Amino acid sequence: MPSPYQCGIKTIGWFFKSWPFEKGLSSEFIQPAPKNPIISLEIEKINQTWATSILSALKNHYNSLVKTKLDLIKSHSFTDIQIESFSSEALNWARKVYKSRLQRTVVEQFKSLLADIKNTASEALEDMDVGNVELVEVSLPPTTKNRFSFMPQSTGKSKRNRSYSPTSFPSSSSSSTSSVTYQTASSRPSTKPHIHTRQSDKSKFNLPKPTKPILIIGSSNLGRIPEGTSETQIESFPGARICHLKSIITKAETRQVPNKVIVHVGLNDKQEDGNFIHIQMLELLSIVRNKSPKASLYVTPIPVSSLKRACPGAFKNLSKFNELITAKPPTNTNTTTIPEYSGFIKVQNDNINFTEMTAKKVFSHWMAHLN
Repeated sequence: MPSPYQCGIKTIGWFFKSWPFEKGLSSEFIQPAPKNPIISLEIEKINQTWATSILSALKNHYNSLVKTKLDLIKSHSFTDIQIESFSSEALNWARKVYKSRLQRTVVEQFKSLLADIKNTASEALEDMDVGNVELVEVSLPPTTKNRFSFMPQSTGKSKRNRSYSPTSFPSSSSSSTSSVTYQTASSRPSTKPHIHTRQSDKSKFNLPKPTKPILIIGSSNLGRIPEGTSETQIESFPGARICHLKSIITKAETRQVPNKVIVHVGLNDKQEDGNFIHIQMLELLSIVRNKSPKASLYVTPIPVSSLKRACPGAFKNLSKFNELITAKPPTNTNTTTIPEYSGFIKVQNDNINFTEMTAKKVFSHWMAHLN
């Protein structure tokens, strides 16, 4: 920066030169204070205090914004599939934009926040009954464009239509009447699936006494089967994972019936590695074999086509499991792997549960492959 003299501006130094001071005195008087260790230390302390205060304020502001955003996300009660899809898109965007500047610690923090959201979503889902709602495209008034109608299956009661924009999601305050009923053994028709009441504590699940030749056990998709046969006993445990089925079967009493057992579970293990899911399934089949040593035992692959776009990670895990359970059938338990259903899988708006028609077709596919 040019000095005032270089700019042609008179300074206070000119005033002092008119006084009878010694030249050295006046010259020393108007010069800037020289930097020394003492003043340098003071300046450094001031800078450090300022930097610390600013950093603290920024951190508090950031944490406050993160908490607000997390609370907003959690309030929507998104499913794991939706969370996985959104987070995958966000992470891909960050990697594309920031490239090598995206630090590993930031990614780890992101995954930690994601796990927190998933835990909250899982807890909310445990207490929520998912209705048998089918996603269908319908004719719409001219004033409405590109919208879909969610219509509950007819139950003899008044219907309620719900329309969502494809770019929006249902509010957490929205509710729907579930057409899935949880029936006791005495009240439900003998061919209908037995849908056990959803439990936050899965250890409360129990397997009723098998009374029919064919026992089908598994998670909530079994409850989408509209009707079985006179020979099938369908036990649906909503939200159950393979580990929960292991506990349920272990507690069950040994019976002469059934003659055939079909195990359909694993979709709720979708976040696990495919190899791990396979190992868990082999352990479950071993427990079933010990309980029913004379029964013909069958295991089904998990239909995953609906997850390919919605949740690539889950699709990869379950595809690996399907590959292993088909290529390496559990021969030690004399189990037959039913071929994977190759038809079109139509699911509800949660991208998980079958529509009634799809469940009916999958059930028929299983029955056709029993010996």
